[in-house]
Amino acid sequence: MNAETGCDAQQARLFTVSPLRTSLNFYSLGRTQEESARLVSAMRRIDAVTEMFDVEYPDWSFGYGTVQHDALPVFFQPVAILRMRLGSGLPVVRDDRSFTAIGAEIHLYDDCVAILFVEWATDVDACPREDFDSALTGATKSLFRRHVLGCLETMQEALSRDDTALKVLRARDEFSVFTPLHALPDAPDWTARSVLVTGGPETAVMLSGKLGGLPPVPEEFDGARAWVGSGNSLFAVTSGRLEAFTQDWMRCMSLCQFYATLLSRYQAMLLGDLRLMENAGDREIKKTILRTLERKLDHLDFIRLQHERALYGLQGIRRPLCRYIHEAWESALQFGNVEGWAAFLRKQIDRYYRRRQLAQTRILKSIVAAIGSFSLFDLFLVLRHESDEQEDGGLPGILDIFAGHSADTVLYGALAILLFLMLITYLNEK
Repeated sequence: MNAETGCDAQQARLFTVSPLRTSLNFYSLGRTQEESARLVSAMRRIDAVTEMFDVEYPDWSFGYGTVQHDALPVFFQPVAILRMRLGSGLPVVRDDRSFTAIGAEIHLYDDCVAILFVEWATDVDACPREDFDSALTGATKSLFRRHVLGCLETMQEALSRDDTALKVLRARDEFSVFTPLHALPDAPDWTARSVLVTGGPETAVMLSGKLGGLPPVPEEFDGARAWVGSGNSLFAVTSGRLEAFTQDWMRCMSLCQFYATLLSRYQAMLLGDLRLMENAGDREIKKTILRTLERKLDHLDFIRLQHERALYGLQGIRRPLCRYIHEAWESALQFGNVEGWAAFLRKQIDRYYRRRQLAQTRILKSIVAAIGSFSLFDLFLVLRHESDEQEDGGLPGILDIFAGHSADTVLYGALAILLFLMLITYLNEK
């Protein structure tokens, strides 16, 4: 999205940013450039995709070299970028309000996540401030449902039958933390709104004034100032290089939205696992829950390590800008909350294993007690038999205890001793 179009073209740009669910789950850890190239080629062979989108590699520089490079791990690199062909613009009507999309692109990531960027014409003066957020969010949903959703569904079906693509895609029946869906949701997870202006907010006051929930004090960067809230953000480019800053902003926002989406989905996923753990029986926990839960927790650690690597791999203004966006969104607190749920689940797993260990210990003790009981009965019977055959030698001995007692009396005595020992064991366990 390089064109700066609209009534205030050289002074302001208006974007919405929306995370999406996809059914594309990639082998990011071991994916090579050749495999990524085969995947992009497979996408380009799908007519329904190429009719509306240009399928491209990320036109970002990765690795080290200049400040335009970002040494991102493969997991935090988009696999492909789908740029929508909109020509002179695509009108979108939502609740009697009309918006014009002048650019759109989709960044495809691992773990069934994609980020949709839509640039809108800035002639939105007729939309009042109190309705601006909901109207623009609704317009983004309408564009997604009418022009993006069907294309994504067609693409995932076509890739599932393409042998070259399957070498990069995880199969549906293979384990993955985020399981691919057969039916995609008909709306993005959420929609954020961003305005980028040259000079300061006063240069595009009609547009920047529509954004609510911004912090009162901006964050200063080299050639830019930023006001970032939870859903709205405003960036004032003081260097006059709006296009260059837009590219840096998009790369940062794509990474931050991908990370925020993973955290949000992990919160919901771990809460669902917790409910299953509380209501499921031991057999169900062993067969269905633990099989995937421990790997989900391992994948969460993997995300943390990859994200740390991505943050220190950013270059130029993107490094402080990305950190500021994370601070404004309280990303560290979000991850801490996810780790708290993970720790809670780990405690549940530990309790489950302790219950299993105690149950196994009780079973073993019961087996040993049964063997000991039979041995005790046998010993008493042998002693009773020996006492009958013993000749009276005038010396008292242990066999004299059983002399003169019937076999039933000896058995009852053995049983009483056994019950006494079992009572002591039970009280000790309790």
